[in-house]
Amino acid sequence: MVYKLAYIFDGPVMSEQSEPKKKRNHLPNKLESTRLKTLSNGWHADGGNLYLFVRDSARSWVFRYTSPSDKAIRRNMGLGSLQAVGLAQARELAREYLALVKDPQNPVDPIQRAEDEKTAR
Repeated sequence: MVYKLAYIFDGPVMSEQSEPKKKRNHLPNKLESTRLKTLSNGWHADGGNLYLFVRDSARSWVFRYTSPSDKAIRRNMGLGSLQAVGLAQARELAREYLALVKDPQNPVDPIQRAEDEKTAR
């Protein structure tokens, strides 16, 4: 238990304070390759905006980011299934896309860029 010293009117009084919240770990490379096939349903963060989305037996890599053109839009970009894209390759793709999104000189929305490339063909 953590105690906080508080001054009320004319003297110190000890008051009980709850444990401080632990900070969430936002560092990359949190997922272990040996555990990927045993994870339960849901979103599993690896850090660096990379997530493994698990639904029953399906497992897909997703890059989540905020659109540089409209800060209010949260986007999900599929990188491929766990069978097609390994952990190391998914991390590398996420690093590349994160650099594109964070570049203040040339903010590029990866999904918009992919759509533009398709229409140019």
